[in-house]
Amino acid sequence: MSPCFIINARNERVVLIVQVLKDELRHKILLESEHLFLQRGYDMLIHDVSLDGLHVVFGIDRAGLVGADGETHHGCFDALYLPQVPGMTVYCPANFAELRRMLRRALYETDGPVAVRYPRGGEGAYYTGCGSDALADCLREGTDCTVLSYGVLVNHALEAARRLEAEGISVRVVKLNRIAPLDGGEIAEVLRGTRRLVVLEDCLARGCVGERVAALLAETGEEPERLVLKNAGESLPPQGTVPQLEHALGLDADGVAESVKEVLHGQ
Repeated sequence: MSPCFIINARNERVVLIVQVLKDELRHKILLESEHLFLQRGYDMLIHDVSLDGLHVVFGIDRAGLVGADGETHHGCFDALYLPQVPGMTVYCPANFAELRRMLRRALYETDGPVAVRYPRGGEGAYYTGCGSDALADCLREGTDCTVLSYGVLVNHALEAARRLEAEGISVRVVKLNRIAPLDGGEIAEVLRGTRRLVVLEDCLARGCVGERVAALLAETGEEPERLVLKNAGESLPPQGTVPQLEHALGLDADGVAESVKEVLHGQ
């Protein structure tokens, strides 16, 4: 069965990618939606897609903090509820090259329902990689602490690691290429070597990826000595620019650096 591709057509960069792929995809793109509040269709995700194991690909625009669109548009929930849908795969590109590769992977190489989540706006300084087929990639080696993140927040993790290096703190940065399904053995392997972990993400706290990672590591007997879950907290973030919100929530490079020091020194 050809997959159905549902996408927010207001994201110009993604539309350009889809236009480039259209000749190749032919009949694989069945629907391009003007806008998709996916949480309103959660029941359909389960009953009309997951239950029958259909290969439907969802392009989720405005993942994470969205700034000018206002507090009603923050994408702080999909990373919590999509992994709960049976059979769902969720990819999290960190730049445009990864977005293109993961769209292709979602359409041609992944069975069942698939979501590709991407933020409003452009890419950051991390734009050279295009994502491997592995669950996670190590972007920077370190021995004192590991920062695990996904999507564009890896830029803040890398910047924090560079700053901390000047203070004599060695930080490993690991990027999740997908947040569902997760495998405890793979996560334990990529995190092996440091016993202190910071999980950085811009979703709400309850049911976040960090909680799932912690549970999987505990199941494998590889739980970290110290763990800090850095996320948007338990309240929906207010309106503000993305840099303002990231700073207020401690999700920017300054906040990540403080979290690393917290996990190292127990502050």
